[in-house]
Amino acid sequence: MKLLDLVPSWAWAVALSLVLAFAGTSYVRMKIAQTELATYRAEVAENTAKAEAAARAKERAWQKQNERVAQNAMEKQTELAQRAAAAALAADSLRDQIDRLNARTSPTDPAAAGFANEASAARKLLGQCAKAYRSLAERAVEFRDQVTGLQDWAKVVTAE
Repeated sequence: MKLLDLVPSWAWAVALSLVLAFAGTSYVRMKIAQTELATYRAEVAENTAKAEAAARAKERAWQKQNERVAQNAMEKQTELAQRAAAAALAADSLRDQIDRLNARTSPTDPAAAGFANEASAARKLLGQCAKAYRSLAERAVEFRDQVTGLQDWAKVVTAE
């Protein structure tokens, strides 16, 4: 007699049923886990794509802002150069006028000569004041542009 013959056939059927039930449950659990893993990977890929798109959009916005600030700075620089050229032309014209008036011969009358000397000194002083004022105006414009640029930058940074 064999050892396996001692086990009734119904016990074999129950054991086989249990093994098949366990295998079926394990297979179903494996498929569920695979589905969940695929769903998780899809969500991660979607979130990564969204984050990358948001980063690219933010980078484009920064780039546009930088281009706008650079364009504004270039326009201001061009305007400043034009104003400086106009101011230099006006200062040269004033200096030429002062030199022309101061080159006149002094009157022979002592009272008129005194007035002429005073007028000459006043014209020289006017020329010096114009030069100092022009220098001060150039520095003021530089500071204004610097402050405006910093304010624009601060607006962009705080807006983010």
